[in-house]
Amino acid sequence: MALQSIDRNANHQPASSGDLSTDAIVRKPVVVAMPDGSESIAIHPMGHLSMSWDHRAFDGAYAGRFLSRVKQILETQDWSAEL
Repeated sequence: MALQSIDRNANHQPASSGDLSTDAIVRKPVVVAMPDGSESIAIHPMGHLSMSWDHRAFDGAYAGRFLSRVKQILETQDWSAEL
């Protein structure tokens, strides 16, 4: 699975310092790099990950690093081993 985009504009609720939201995972065509260096179109499961936060609670750089780490875990974890 790959995340199509990271959107930092999720619907922030006033009672929390940050909100993380996801979208459905759907199969979409994407450009992939081939081993020979060329590019091709392939179908991959894709999803959206969104986050909003209260800048008074913590700096956006921390939120960005957190969101990047979540993305990395979601894209690289062997989820079949978890089942």
